[in-house]
Amino acid sequence: MMIQNKASTIEYLYIKRKMIKAGKCREYANAQKDNCQCVPKKKKDEKFVDSIASFYKAFQKSKLPKDGDNKKWVESVVKKPFPGKPDQDVWAALFQKYWYVILLTIL
Repeated sequence: MMIQNKASTIEYLYIKRKMIKAGKCREYANAQKDNCQCVPKKKKDEKFVDSIASFYKAFQKSKLPKDGDNKKWVESVVKKPFPGKPDQDVWAALFQKYWYVILLTIL
């Protein structure tokens, strides 16, 4: 998910938190459909890295790698706790971990 604007980010975050608490997936699927940008399969990993870097740049800039090697950083730090898991598991964990930072940043 690229950070589009404050309103869509707040809405997405609200729906995501609601889904996590209630165990419902329909709201998440609708939000995902509204915020997802389809890319060719061969560019999926590159887009994921760019999206994660965009997220951290907006909400946790100090966590970005100092050397600027976002691809290596995403693989070795961000995705490390999720071996073999889909990208949406990484996003779910990021939103759950940083929801308060996101709200404080965008309000």
